Amino acid sequence: MSMFEHIILLCPKRTVDYATLPSPGSQDVVVADRIDVARWRELSLVVKVFTHSLVSGAGTITIMTLPQSWTEEDPGQQFLGASVASVVLDSATPSPAYVVLAVAMSGANCMTGMARVVARGNRSVAGALSATIEVSFSAKVGPTQTSRPRFAG
Repeated sequence: MSMFEHIILLCPKRTVDYATLPSPGSQDVVVADRIDVARWRELSLVVKVFTHSLVSGAGTITIMTLPQSWTEEDPGQQFLGASVASVVLDSATPSPAYVVLAVAMSGANCMTGMARVVARGNRSVAGALSATIEVSFSAKVGPTQTSRPRFAG
């Protein structure tokens, strides 16, 4: 039996900047929306942090994976669940950083057939609050039965 891994790029390298966020306050930036995850057996949230300005202790940036659903009757209506995987970037986060976190695929508070990924800036005091990130899913199917090749002859 084997597992086949696929990397699904959700957000190419980009900077999320909360410079205009009042103190105290929070703001969400949707970095990926309506990502079909129904066929995957296992998912991991992969966050690459290239640089960040969080050493000042001005707040945190949380990368969250939310279960999402919609209906054909009203596709504009969003149905979102509570976060099933969150990576918190703060003053203790190294720069650069590479964080991998498993996403719950079964049980209570688990992923549904679609996902939304959000970067939430939370400001507690004045100071710089930004990060340059890349976000992806590491997705696995399987286990699958592997077979040996058959040769004629």
